[in-house]
Amino acid sequence: MTAAASAPEPDTTELETIWSRMGTSVRTGNLGSWPVIIALAIVVLIFGVYAQNFFTPANFTNLITQMAGTCLIAYGVVFVLLIGEIDLSVAFVSGVAGVVVAETQLPTGLNAPWYVCVFLALLTTTLIGAFQRSIVALIGVPSFVVTLAGYEIWNGVILKSRNQGVIVIQDNKINDFSNYLFSPTAGWIIAGIVSVLYVGGMLLGAYSNRRHGIPVRDPLVYGLKLVVVPLVAFLTVYILNKPGSGGVPLGVLLMVGALVVWTCGTRSSAPRSSTRSRAGCSSRAMRPGSSTSSPA
Repeated sequence: MTAAASAPEPDTTELETIWSRMGTSVRTGNLGSWPVIIALAIVVLIFGVYAQNFFTPANFTNLITQMAGTCLIAYGVVFVLLIGEIDLSVAFVSGVAGVVVAETQLPTGLNAPWYVCVFLALLTTTLIGAFQRSIVALIGVPSFVVTLAGYEIWNGVILKSRNQGVIVIQDNKINDFSNYLFSPTAGWIIAGIVSVLYVGGMLLGAYSNRRHGIPVRDPLVYGLKLVVVPLVAFLTVYILNKPGSGGVPLGVLLMVGALVVWTCGTRSSAPRSSTRSRAGCSSRAMRPGSSTSSPA
């Protein structure tokens, strides 16, 4: 067997253009996240028309501050959904974390430093998650049933723990998780760092793929990604630095930081061999006359 005969055939499969993929998606009904994006655009348009202060910098800051907690919870729920499970108790579990922070910071109670309060809250919710997941994994009870019970249990825990009514957070460091605003200069620095990390990561990924013979799927989309994300970052900082806003909220940094950590973590833990490579090896192995070993 000669070297030319044993060499694998080059992959000449042409990549579909973005317009071809969009047409296929529309015909097959595989629209992905577009329905959600379009619905969100309609909601924003309606509020922008009927609420005079909707597009003001102050309201933009309020929206980011209010959605930061929900966004961080949603990051975690994504991984639950990816493995085909569900968690109905996530809202009240996060509420338990808030109760733990509020109770442990009280001057009449534990009066713990802010970092101890946050650590105890994270530890409590981690133990709750491990407890519920153990029932699912070890006993085999469906996650829907377990977390539905958790929904009721942790709701009751919150109600029983509020005998004195509303608990006022008196620690400024804890309040800063929601209320802290970066200076205008710090906001521009954050936007620059985020843009450099994003563009650098994209370029390094493309370079690594090229080294392994994987071309850029669609140069137009790839170029738009390189431009749009830094543009959105600097535009966001520009709006938040306007008078009436005060600066970039800490919630922005928490959301972006968590997104970067989860993205890097999932990519580093993903299998290094691609599906396309495995399919290519399988197809070559199944060709008539092909062999994985040389004849004796």
